[in-house]
Amino acid sequence: MRQAVLAGARNFTMITGPMADVAENEVVIKVHYCGVCMGEVATWSRSLDGGYPFRMGHEISGRIVDKGSAVSGFEMGQAVMAITMGRGYATHVSAETSQLVAVPENVSLKAASLGEPLACAVNAASRAGVLLGDTVVIVGSGFMGLLMLQLVRLLGASRVFMVDLRQELAPVALDLGAKALISPEQAKDVLNHATDGRLADVVIEATGSEAALQLAGELVRIRGRLVIYGYHQDGFRAIDIGNWNWKGIDVVNGHERSTERYVQGLRRGVALAGQERVQLESLITHVFSGDDMNQAFAIAQSKPVGFIKAVTDWTLVSP
Repeated sequence: MRQAVLAGARNFTMITGPMADVAENEVVIKVHYCGVCMGEVATWSRSLDGGYPFRMGHEISGRIVDKGSAVSGFEMGQAVMAITMGRGYATHVSAETSQLVAVPENVSLKAASLGEPLACAVNAASRAGVLLGDTVVIVGSGFMGLLMLQLVRLLGASRVFMVDLRQELAPVALDLGAKALISPEQAKDVLNHATDGRLADVVIEATGSEAALQLAGELVRIRGRLVIYGYHQDGFRAIDIGNWNWKGIDVVNGHERSTERYVQGLRRGVALAGQERVQLESLITHVFSGDDMNQAFAIAQSKPVGFIKAVTDWTLVSP
């Protein structure tokens, strides 16, 4: 097998080695695609103080090429998604059956590589408390924000406003059902006008930045709900907690850390994708060979015009 490992800051290198023997309750997956996670991009770009080599990759899809003696319910050649923390940037990966979800026939393996982030979105949406007729604001219209847009509309939001600096994403957001994509500077005025000063019932922060979290608190109504859906990984946050306190808002952490809950969200998400109620493949804007990991991560970090999501194709990797 071949695997990309992080050998230093901004430096993936490819290594070659044998696959470990498959355990009785595991399968071996020939990886077709592995998505590039923005949380991993942050890790790629900074020094890990000697923590190398470092393995990443957890948004995978592929086909089963080997299985242990105790495996049932999955067949050789079957298309699957798996929760495989830290090992997915490779031609092959092993996974326990408890971490697997079958891919529906009408969902491509490329789209299926988005299963893990879709699971995160499904789990966060289930905790968001969106009710029929709610006005929802999503601060951040990147890939994760666009997934959440689709889910809150399914939950019954009457209108969803997206907030982002990247105005070129407006056509995508509108096509997926957003009322509008507005700039952060205009967000409060537009929302005040749209709601007669009431503001949003639910605000979902989807960027992981301090500025977005601060803005989210300003856009939620009195006794509304603020959902922390972005991944905050780069230090402390200075927040106007007095505003949150005065408004009496509910603040919800949209993240899960249980593999069982991840897989549960994955099953629900892929069922929606199989029913064509959630669009996935149209959100993939960049595809790279697994040989080009550093380029894939550099593009994901710079976010050129039109960028939404990058995936790596491991069927293209050189022998």
